[in-house]
Amino acid sequence: IVSIHRIVMHIIIVRGWCVKVLAMEAVREIMRIKDVRPAELYNKLGIASNAFCNRMQRKNVSTAVLNEMVKPLGYKLVLVPDWTTVPEDSFTID
Repeated sequence: IVSIHRIVMHIIIVRGWCVKVLAMEAVREIMRIKDVRPAELYNKLGIASNAFCNRMQRKNVSTAVLNEMVKPLGYKLVLVPDWTTVPEDSFTID
């Protein structure tokens, strides 16, 4: 089992350029793209609003927490060979 202390992600913008962001910034971007309000997501996660806010402010996040956060948004964590082309609406862990 690999422990990841900090996950940095690239948001692949529709126009093709990438910006490095922290994992929770990527969650915010997915929420924005899918027009999901924080209350919708924390209700789907079954957590209190203050717990949700604490998660969203984290700079370090485990893969388990990140996976839990993105599943209700229609995303999942996947490991693929580094040469794999990913869809433009994907997020790549660096």
